[in-house]
Amino acid sequence: MLLRIPPPPDDCNGAVVAVIGTTYAVIKAFTLAGVWNMFQGAQANEEQEANSLVKVYRIAGQLQDPNAREIQDLCIRYADNVANREWPNGKPTDATGRK
Repeated sequence: MLLRIPPPPDDCNGAVVAVIGTTYAVIKAFTLAGVWNMFQGAQANEEQEANSLVKVYRIAGQLQDPNAREIQDLCIRYADNVANREWPNGKPTDATGRK
């Protein structure tokens, strides 16, 4: 009696797994790049807002106007609201602190 060994099957499973793995890696890389760009944009907006607020505060201090002190107080209240209410909650609020 002769023992026949069947030929090995075509090994396409390895190629399929490799293609799926590569596709997943590329999609993940693009997703991370998009998130990183959004983070950098948010950081730039934050810095621009803070710099603008400082400029308004300093310019108000140089005004020869009775409302100059009120403008500076509003800048301080706004900065306090952002730092102590908006950032911890992660939700935007209006100038009075209401959601």
